[in-house]
Amino acid sequence: MNQRLTETVVEEATLEWFAKPGFGVLHGPDIDPDSEAPARAGFADVVRRDRYWQPRPAPPPQTVPRKNKGPGHG
Repeated sequence: MNQRLTETVVEEATLEWFAKPGFGVLHGPDIDPDSEAPARAGFADVVRRDRYWQPRPAPPPQTVPRKNKGPGHG
C-alpha cells in the first residue's frame, strides 16, 4: 500500500482514535455560533470544555505508589 499522508488521512485516523473511547463527532457547520443550534461561542472554540474538560481529582494519598528504598539505595 502506497498511501500519501494527507490532511484527510490524518483527520480520519484521528476521528477513529477518538471514537474508540466513546467520543462523538459533530460537523462544524452544525454547531457554528451562527447556526440554528450553536454549541460554541466562537469559531476558535474547537473543544467543548463545558462538556468534556473536567479536571481529575487528586487520588487519595494511600493510593499513590511509592518507591521502596531499602538500605543502601539512598
